[in-house]
Amino acid sequence: MDHDLSSWGEALKRSDFRDYYQSQFTPPYRRYGFVMAFFCLLLALAALSLVLGPRWLKDQAALIGVMSGSLLAIMAVGGLVWWHQRFTRNVRLNRFCSAHGLGFQELRQDVRLPGAPFRSDRRSLTQPIITGGGLIIGRHRILEDQRQNKIELYRPFTFGMIRLPQAVPHIILKNRHSKVVPMSRLRNIAQMALEGDFADTFTLYCPASYERDALYIFTPDVMTACLDLAGDAELELVDDYLFLYTLSGEACRDPEKLLALRDIIERLAGRFGRQVAAYSDDRSASGRVAGAARRMNFKAQSQLVGLFGGLLIALYAAYQILSLLGFHLF
Repeated sequence: MDHDLSSWGEALKRSDFRDYYQSQFTPPYRRYGFVMAFFCLLLALAALSLVLGPRWLKDQAALIGVMSGSLLAIMAVGGLVWWHQRFTRNVRLNRFCSAHGLGFQELRQDVRLPGAPFRSDRRSLTQPIITGGGLIIGRHRILEDQRQNKIELYRPFTFGMIRLPQAVPHIILKNRHSKVVPMSRLRNIAQMALEGDFADTFTLYCPASYERDALYIFTPDVMTACLDLAGDAELELVDDYLFLYTLSGEACRDPEKLLALRDIIERLAGRFGRQVAAYSDDRSASGRVAGAARRMNFKAQSQLVGLFGGLLIALYAAYQILSLLGFHLF
């Protein structure tokens, strides 16, 4: 699909910065002129230390002054270039989204969404967030996992979220080449092996005893669309939402990739929408999704593993103490 990208390449104007400040509620100390003045001050201090340091100081002190000034100058120049590119890109993205009927938000902390990666026990930062037509696209970074027995590094990922006609069982289409949705802590689930080219890329997960329902929604033509449109991504159906996850961050930097991702999500939502609209859970009298199938359990197994690990540590400590006391069990 062809898109008008002319607004992205145009030179930035004062009105673009003014619109950005107003839409993002940017405080004065984070605006372009203030930050540029701060970096210029750092450069001036670095220049003074390089010029006056050898005159006022001697020997090792002069050498330390020159080295400190050089390091300060490198940091100031590097920081200035990095911040200038990032800030002006956000201003351009804000202008571009406005021209295409999309909303833009520079950042939001601790976004809570029903998708599996957005758990409440994690501190996170999402920047940027782009909205429009019932669609949300963002770049999500997990800053801290607040579970004390969990230490893990998380890669940032891009997500897209759009609404479906009605709620369905919790289903995850896991990509073998991506690691966004955590699957190692799930229990009481069905892992479904797919056939043909699908098996080389995807694995389907759903609540136990809901395999037939998952295949009703993920028909061969829907799977073909997933492979063709989102072969490097993962999909999740939860409540009445469709989530797409990818490790690539290009959609939040490149306007063409952003609009392409929007088109992919909307096309996938159209394919799923036709299947979801006629879905009914025959286990429920109302036809709505039964409570046990609304969420796959991501916590029970981790708690069980923690309890089992604690028990092993306690048994090992008891064994060591008994051995020191002269009791040999084995």
